[in-house]
Amino acid sequence: MAEGAASDTPPPRTGGEAGRRPNRAALAVVLATAAVSVALLVLYASGVEGGRDDAGLIYGRDFVNLHLAGRIIAEDRLPVLFDNAAYMEALRAWLGPGYSVHHWSYPPSLLWLAEGFGRLPYPVALLIWTLAGAGLLILALRVCGVPAWLGALACLSPAGLLNILAGQNGFLTAALFLLAVLATVASRPLGAGLAWAALTMKPHLGVVVLPWLLASRRWGAIGAGTLFLAVLVGATIWRYGTEPWVLFVTETMPFQRRVLEEWQDVLTYLVPTLFMQGRLLGFPTEVAYALHAGGVALAVWLLVHGWPRRDDLRDTLTWIALGTFAILPYSFVYDLVLLQAVLLLWIHEPEKLFGTRQVARGAALWCLAWVLPFASALIAASVNLQVAPFFLLLMLWCRARAARRERRGGVGSAG
Repeated sequence: MAEGAASDTPPPRTGGEAGRRPNRAALAVVLATAAVSVALLVLYASGVEGGRDDAGLIYGRDFVNLHLAGRIIAEDRLPVLFDNAAYMEALRAWLGPGYSVHHWSYPPSLLWLAEGFGRLPYPVALLIWTLAGAGLLILALRVCGVPAWLGALACLSPAGLLNILAGQNGFLTAALFLLAVLATVASRPLGAGLAWAALTMKPHLGVVVLPWLLASRRWGAIGAGTLFLAVLVGATIWRYGTEPWVLFVTETMPFQRRVLEEWQDVLTYLVPTLFMQGRLLGFPTEVAYALHAGGVALAVWLLVHGWPRRDDLRDTLTWIALGTFAILPYSFVYDLVLLQAVLLLWIHEPEKLFGTRQVARGAALWCLAWVLPFASALIAASVNLQVAPFFLLLMLWCRARAARRERRGGVGSAG
């Protein structure tokens, strides 16, 4: 059935209605990890001298890329962003010789943000970036039915902490995902299209979204998203020309693949995918891809069997988030802020997330999922095991089983 008018569509079920108390064990873990995050942030700040941490990196680490891009644009040297040697020369001219290797990895549509932040002093730009992202995430969770105080705790979750330390975009992408899915499920095509277009700042995150939009015939969201994306691309070409788009396809995308396949050490611990599991085990690249392909096949099968109800926001967000991170060969633990946000939609009934009648078992699995971003990186660094992709597949299996039970009118399904 084609997407109907908002007036003909019942409001989406969020699963996060006010007045429902969080599961005590789950809430205790959320509070504990938030306290640990605050302590770690204080400890980290105490070790920062002259704007550098103990490793010699400027605070905010990866935000350096966005700020440096703005500086390069201001100097009218845009092609430098797509030349890794020239980019590192510009970075080290700013932050000193021997500074850690960085690279620009975003599509040209993000140049607007880079140019704006590049006009500000680095500390001010980083503060605005972090607080604005956190604020938008709290707002997005609030409209999805999660109280603001719980949304604030999501910003201090394990993935949230990593996002803050790295100066990354996990808050922004998670917020846009929440708002985009909410608007789509509620049949508000303009809002959905605007949010989906903005999310093309990380186009690979659409690996599940686009097939879902097409298969569920969300024509309004698709049409509005296409229109807003065309406007965004057109405005970017008007402002920066076509060369950045050409260089993004011919230089940036191949370089990103080399990063995935060749970079060593910390990167291999922070990419929680089956492909990286293969690399950690020393498999040849082709074998690592084959391992990942097996996981993708299983994930697709589970996604098909766990297809979410059309009007259920919580089920849909869970289905998309789990499917996206199970399928992608290239994602980072700080991207899992979206998973932390989704988990909060189930905090008052974690047993339903995992399709079990046993509240204690559901709460235990929920707590494991909550600490997964941190545990995944720690375990990978310790024993070369990426637990995250296996746990995500387990969660997908639980959701598919719950969906089957619900279709049969059984008990223990989500809802």
